[in-house]
Amino acid sequence: AGHGTRVASIAAGGAEPFPGIAPGAELIVVRADRLPGGRYDEADVADALRFAFAAADLLGRPCVTNLSLGGQAGAHDGSSWLEQAIDALAWEGPGGRAVVVSAGNDAEAAIHARFPSSPGAAAAASIVVPTNGGFGPGAPAVAIVDFWSAAGSSFALEVTLLDGSVAVVDGDQPALEVPLGGGAALRLQMTEHADDETRGVEAIAAWTGGDDGAIPPGRYPLRVRGTAPVDAWLSAEADTGVFPFRLEGGVRDDVTLSIPATARGALAVGSVTVRASWTNHLGVLLEDSSAVPGLASRFSARGPTADGRFKPDLLAPGEWIVAAQSVAAELPLGPGGGVASAID
Repeated sequence: AGHGTRVASIAAGGAEPFPGIAPGAELIVVRADRLPGGRYDEADVADALRFAFAAADLLGRPCVTNLSLGGQAGAHDGSSWLEQAIDALAWEGPGGRAVVVSAGNDAEAAIHARFPSSPGAAAAASIVVPTNGGFGPGAPAVAIVDFWSAAGSSFALEVTLLDGSVAVVDGDQPALEVPLGGGAALRLQMTEHADDETRGVEAIAAWTGGDDGAIPPGRYPLRVRGTAPVDAWLSAEADTGVFPFRLEGGVRDDVTLSIPATARGALAVGSVTVRASWTNHLGVLLEDSSAVPGLASRFSARGPTADGRFKPDLLAPGEWIVAAQSVAAELPLGPGGGVASAID
């Protein structure tokens, strides 16, 4: 896709007149996207970090690792397996280590909703599924809404299907698989982390595309019945064109950091705007009226973490950045469809 080439050139590119931040740095590049659709397995990401730090240790060199990746499935409190692996790698070893993680771009993506406590009446939101398709060969569309309660509290989850029927799961029920037609399905599952008093109950609603790779589009109301607030985060992997998957009702722009930026050992970096216009290779001035230099980028994910920690740790220029483009990447477009760069 060209993302790795672009990030590497921003970090350590040496070409004038647009050198990278540290043009004298040497690179260790590990490709870890072995899953269909260019996705990452947590174990592969952790192994990539271990490899980079081990190589640097053999040379007696400091090492800064960069993860320009993340997702929304999880508790957002630093408790996931990958986040704990990052903590251990960042804090162990001979020193001179840093794990830098992008904060993410989901501040305005409607991926976080909060359901207030509702012991009597059900609090409602919805997941809006646009026209969609699979995101790669043999990879059907997937959408997950991950619900987390506060520690010591439980809840029941209801999902209303397009035909008006209701699927329900609570702590007393096993996982529920509901066919949606054409091979598509909805799976509801609830897990109580009984071995950890600091964690609440987790419920997952997962939609999977059918024979044509698509999830039936429409609005699926979500209802939570519980004695304490419940937070939900949406993640989706699908070909959706213009309109993305999104939540409606109770949507918030805080606690939208991607995981693993919420790791305690990670240096989470958000985006600040430093450029609102530029002249392209054709001599045409392009402007982005929504970009305000000096302010945080509107899309830049926001903290705090779900357990109240202050993140992101800092902001850096992250909007309209001049960088190298892979020959395999599609030509990017600027505001209004104007060409932002050229392959040369």
